[in-house]
Amino acid sequence: MNRGPLDADSYRERVQGIPALNEFCGTVAATLAERPDGIWALEPGFRSLLSSGFVTELVADELRKVAADAAHVPAGGGSEADLALVVDPVFVLSLRLLRPEQNYSDKLYSASQHGLLGVIAVPGAEAGVPVSLFEQPDPEPYDEVDRDKVLRPRGTRVIQPLDVMRVRPGTTCSPSSLSPHRSS
Repeated sequence: MNRGPLDADSYRERVQGIPALNEFCGTVAATLAERPDGIWALEPGFRSLLSSGFVTELVADELRKVAADAAHVPAGGGSEADLALVVDPVFVLSLRLLRPEQNYSDKLYSASQHGLLGVIAVPGAEAGVPVSLFEQPDPEPYDEVDRDKVLRPRGTRVIQPLDVMRVRPGTTCSPSSLSPHRSS
């Protein structure tokens, strides 16, 4: 996640211009304000967001802003393939674009908080995304390095478009296998 010099208002402005994203973020904020552990209750709404076509609206909105102001840079851009859509004190929503030809084998992603991972349906691409899963044995104490504690493989899961995977702290996803995979 790249917070950058942007404030929460930059993200709120982006969200307001995209109805499905605005509705989802409002639901997230309300749910987590009532129940800090309520992330799993957001799964149906997250699945709806994935199927909403909000990415097309997001791209169109950003292109309008660039056309109006050539100096406009989309908020939250960590790279050309990683975009923080919303950075809120309570939650982060980001979009990662994966290329089939890209090799991700030298990176691992781990969650320090509960999260939801989903794949957006792209017209003409029915590919799922295989994710190699690992578990960190005995993560406590977290501030000491113990070279005997190696990650345990927990298999591979293919996340199909509009599918949602729950990610918990102490588990790790290996993007080494994050490449499109044809569903059968």
